[in-house]
Amino acid sequence: MKINLSNLALLILIATTMACSDDDSVAHEYQVRSYFNLAADNSWTYNNTYSSENKPPQDGSETLIVDELTTENGKDFYQLKSTNIEVPGLTTSFLTSGKLAESEDQSSLFYTGDFNLSILEQLPEINIDVQELKLYDQNLSTGTNMFLKDEVINQTISDIPLTISVEVYSNYLGNLGSKSVNGETYTNVIASEIIVKAKVTSSLAFTTITVLEQQDFFKATLYFAPQIGLIKSDAMIEATFEDLSSFGLPLEDILIISNQELIDFSLQAE
Repeated sequence: MKINLSNLALLILIATTMACSDDDSVAHEYQVRSYFNLAADNSWTYNNTYSSENKPPQDGSETLIVDELTTENGKDFYQLKSTNIEVPGLTTSFLTSGKLAESEDQSSLFYTGDFNLSILEQLPEINIDVQELKLYDQNLSTGTNMFLKDEVINQTISDIPLTISVEVYSNYLGNLGSKSVNGETYTNVIASEIIVKAKVTSSLAFTTITVLEQQDFFKATLYFAPQIGLIKSDAMIEATFEDLSSFGLPLEDILIISNQELIDFSLQAE
């Protein structure tokens, strides 16, 4: 069978063109883009629901604003603040306690600040210094760990020594496609999760007593839409304590659920 060389060259050219066209469409579908528009004065308003044990659920709004831009070692950091708070949200409280920075190619978003763990009123506040905790990284595969920090904190409460072991994680959950939030459908939504594991022990009477078995004390799932920012978060604080009433330290279990959904936003063009 004879093959015309000019026809063969034409077929190769067509096949190559089609292959390049397919590659371009895939690249376009998964192109890196900003998932948090952090221009000055940009704002996002959320409807927050907040519930805790033995208290009726609360429902109200909160507005998050890009309040301040600072530059450190050539890198831009954005400080957020909450205003018009009818009901506070756990995720926005976390975001406003630190500052955010994007990578140069906008593929990643980082949080730097003090992660506050207020376990109970009877116990002192615990602040964990967190440096560059990744909130998302579009270059990673779904399920990839983005950040891990271990810390051990020693505290004394009512003459009872406590050892608090904390692990802070963030994981990338990937591109979820479309997601409906408050009646609005967003496309190419990405998600991540932040988890804080905590364990509390005490050395009493020459033995180690468990105050809090290791558990997910804090967990938040965050959803981001391209060119907009955080559109939804589901966060929870949970702690089941051992019975230490005989030691003079009665601790009540904790269960707090905080959900936030975007209802309005005002953004400057990037």
